[in-house]
Amino acid sequence: MPPTTTNNHHHHTNKQTTPFLLHKVLWVYPPTGYGDDFTAYLESLAMNNSHGVTLLFGLLFPLVHSGLASLRSFAEPIVGARVWRVVFAFPSLCLSFSWLTYFIAHAHDGVTFWDLQVNVIGVVIVDVVVEHVLGPISCFRCCGG
Repeated sequence: MPPTTTNNHHHHTNKQTTPFLLHKVLWVYPPTGYGDDFTAYLESLAMNNSHGVTLLFGLLFPLVHSGLASLRSFAEPIVGARVWRVVFAFPSLCLSFSWLTYFIAHAHDGVTFWDLQVNVIGVVIVDVVVEHVLGPISCFRCCGG
């Protein structure tokens, strides 16, 4: 008897769930995951500078993702297409998840350039842009010349 559409769909969903389950258990879940340890390691490399950690994620993710993508033609014949998809998806999921959550948690770190009452650098930047960029552009548009 041929399998029904419902069984095929259920089986297909289980195959897609494997990388997500691995991600949850081996990366996100604190008692068994290594995500926090990896982020702490990046923080130590960046001397606890959140901008440096974000930059390290920004350099590491495309290297890992593109590097694994370039190995596909060599790895798939050895381990098979399904296993390779899990091997490929797992580090990409882990890095993208950690990068996004770290960025959201630290989005307001650093110097705030738009707080003109507190930040002298912001005042200087706005002054230069208004006087030397927007001023001549608006004069050129209004005067026709």
